[in-house]
Amino acid sequence: MEKQIFKTDADLVKAVNNNSGYSFIRFTTTTELKVNKFSRSRNEEIKALKANGVSKDDLPSKIAFGEVFRGTIFVTSHRKGYGMGDYNYGDMVNNKREKEGLDTDFSSEAPRGREFANKGRSLLVSTKDDTQFYLRTYKFNKQSTDDMVMHYKNGTPLTDQEIKDLKDFTTPKKPNTKQGVEDEVTVRDFKVEGIIAVTVGDKLMVRDGFDNEVQ
Repeated sequence: MEKQIFKTDADLVKAVNNNSGYSFIRFTTTTELKVNKFSRSRNEEIKALKANGVSKDDLPSKIAFGEVFRGTIFVTSHRKGYGMGDYNYGDMVNNKREKEGLDTDFSSEAPRGREFANKGRSLLVSTKDDTQFYLRTYKFNKQSTDDMVMHYKNGTPLTDQEIKDLKDFTTPKKPNTKQGVEDEVTVRDFKVEGIIAVTVGDKLMVRDGFDNEVQ
């Protein structure tokens, strides 16, 4: 596959916009991990103490993120088996529902705060910032893989203990109950600014400066 370097977000947006149809893709992203300011580990203890009449001043303090970690955490993921292009989310879910013997009355909702920016339905743009683009992908659960590394801004990976502690500072994702199927269709939108590499048609588009990190 031919490798092509892109220097700006606008270059990648243009390449995706010019691509037609739909296809399986592989891509690499680096995103900042959303975390809570305090750990959930003492929530139940504090709740029980409050119920027993312990005053606010005598309650144990919550553990702050900065007490455990050394800075902002990023996640770099190499992803395979995703789809990009002119897919119809509603039709995909209804096809799943039909296979599972369910009514095919699922209706998809419009993206919140975003709208499609091209006919191929692979790009979205923020309704508040017309320079903020997102790449829409579909994760095919049985075929997709995510090779993920959590690290600090300087590239230092988190230790095993830090990864374990991180669970108390992140909010668990809730399953999508709207689709009503066992084998869900997972839609993921990624900020273009966080994409390091992505296959577009017959080219592997790689962000300038990351050529040695993407094979």
